[in-house]
Amino acid sequence: MLKVNGHFPFMDVVSITNYDRSTLGSGVETDITNVPLQYAIFHQFGNNFSQEIQFLSPSDAKLTWIVGGFYYWFDGGFDQFNLFNRADVSMPFLNIQILGQQMTRALAGFGETTYRFTDEWGVTVGARYNTETAELRERQEAIVGLGVLADEPRQNTNWNNFSPKLSLQYKVGDHRFYATVTRGFKSGLYNITAPGTPAVNPETLTAYEIGSIMVKIPSG
Repeated sequence: MLKVNGHFPFMDVVSITNYDRSTLGSGVETDITNVPLQYAIFHQFGNNFSQEIQFLSPSDAKLTWIVGGFYYWFDGGFDQFNLFNRADVSMPFLNIQILGQQMTRALAGFGETTYRFTDEWGVTVGARYNTETAELRERQEAIVGLGVLADEPRQNTNWNNFSPKLSLQYKVGDHRFYATVTRGFKSGLYNITAPGTPAVNPETLTAYEIGSIMVKIPSG
């Protein structure tokens, strides 16, 4: 991850860049016995890239704000997923192979502002808009030695989401009490290991929270 901070008299600028590549190979037995009758061997990979830019007001201002944008790209899947079934006596050497790859692109804009209209009272209003496209680039199921069972064409699905936030704060001494309502969004995706299934739609959540935080840490 690379984080760069820029300080100006009227605002701060923050850039956060991240890239990672991961691979994982594993095997698991699924028949719950001490004899390997049913088991799976798989190898998966993933590439992630994200770029976020933030513009922030000076922290000591009566009206504080942050606006920015976020870009995310993912490309990954299975280049080997083999299911072996030795328990079926009619096909004792059954070997099902599933291959798949998915690419996701997401773009979001966000903003939040907090206004302290007295020393005790403050209100925060924010929102985030997200647009996302998931593309199934390949998904194939085959029985090794017998041919392809399913070979699906490319598919893509687009989702858009608007998530607002509202919070009211009240400060008493070293404590700040708050009540917040906000909406959350979790991305959708394709289940690569289940050929023939549609995309899994995103999840949304409306959360209500009441609590307090200490704004000054006691010394000693």
